Amino acid sequence: LELTFRPQFGVQNESVASPDKGETVLLIVRDQTEEDIFIRTKKSTSMSAVFSTYVTHKREYLESIGEDYNSLRFLFNGERIGGDETPECLKLAD
Repeated sequence: LELTFRPQFGVQNESVASPDKGETVLLIVRDQTEEDIFIRTKKSTSMSAVFSTYVTHKREYLESIGEDYNSLRFLFNGERIGGDETPECLKLAD
């Protein structure tokens, strides 16, 4: 199962600077069923945390199709994303 990150359209506040929470970004994860999951995270958070959030939201669906969580591949612009990367190093913000 491949999941892609895509630029967001029509959603306000893509990047927000907050003194309490640090700089954040709203990520959109689109799966092969064309369903989008919106995840707001700090730009410095590892992508493995984003992956875990996605799995938490989609656990029931993944189990129903017999998909192993470890078989998920996350892509951005056709390139696989590593769990140690961050939204900031991937330039997933404005």
